[in-house]
Amino acid sequence: MYHRHGTPGDVAVLEHQEIPTLGEHDVLIRMKLAPINPSDLNMMEGTYGELPPLPAIAGNEGVGEIVACGSEVHLPEGHKAKPAHGIGTWREWLVAPASDLVLFPPFLTDEQAAMFMVNPPTAWRLMEDFAPLQAGDWLIQNGATSGVGRLVIQLARQRGIHTVNLVRRQGSEAELRALGADVIIVEGKEGQRQLAEVAANQEIRLGFNCIGGESAVHVANALAPRGTLVTYGAMSRQPFRIPAKLLIFRDLRVRGFWLTSWYRTASQRKIDAMFHALYHFFSQDKLHMPVAKVYPLEDYRTALTHAMHGGRDGKIMLRL
Repeated sequence: MYHRHGTPGDVAVLEHQEIPTLGEHDVLIRMKLAPINPSDLNMMEGTYGELPPLPAIAGNEGVGEIVACGSEVHLPEGHKAKPAHGIGTWREWLVAPASDLVLFPPFLTDEQAAMFMVNPPTAWRLMEDFAPLQAGDWLIQNGATSGVGRLVIQLARQRGIHTVNLVRRQGSEAELRALGADVIIVEGKEGQRQLAEVAANQEIRLGFNCIGGESAVHVANALAPRGTLVTYGAMSRQPFRIPAKLLIFRDLRVRGFWLTSWYRTASQRKIDAMFHALYHFFSQDKLHMPVAKVYPLEDYRTALTHAMHGGRDGKIMLRL
């Protein structure tokens, strides 16, 4: 839990509470795994766009198993599940209404289920909602080694879409190529030259930005006339300025995306269709989400410190 905002490792505290009484329409879930996402850290810092009231239990994603049901609920015990909406997942036990559950298919591993609700849907919506890309088209993204970035590469490969991937450090090229990346550029002076050459030879119609600052401008500069730049994160915490000439002479579209807002406004039918498509790719072993390290809940401070540092090759997770 956290009772105030600040550095996550400083404000987080491990507390013992009574398990709430199980209502007739509720289920009791024994939580198993939960990732530490950038949005979790931002909420604890007080910098996220929407904050829960304090005190708050941290964590907006994870997976557990159903161990008991209320008298009006008939769900199989042992099934993988989590509440669909933020309820604080970094805990050992959780009581939630059965109507608010996401039930994961049994072929998902615990790790896949724990990370299913944020990064895969974000990558899917970025690919679906902003430009009608076809096989052979090109897109560009920064933060290509992030969880979403890796999934964008894999989803694009399934559709025959080519990707230009900006990274902030060397050493990830082989991994990203194995996922299906076409072009990998390390940001910097030489990287800008390489990017300009690629943009001159390919019509790049869609760009994804999760970094901000100069990196976002590099993505925008590479877009073709009437291309679209979508910002879904701000990992550098630096604002960016789109040059007026890109808006005037290239007529770029500048958009934003927040998955929470999409979940709130999308129909259940549309959500289910997206989940079904993503489940299919996971069942065919066509989507991979690496885990850097799993920490027991008692080591939450070490886990938070690890999650706040870059250069990781996967998600930091809590074993609950």
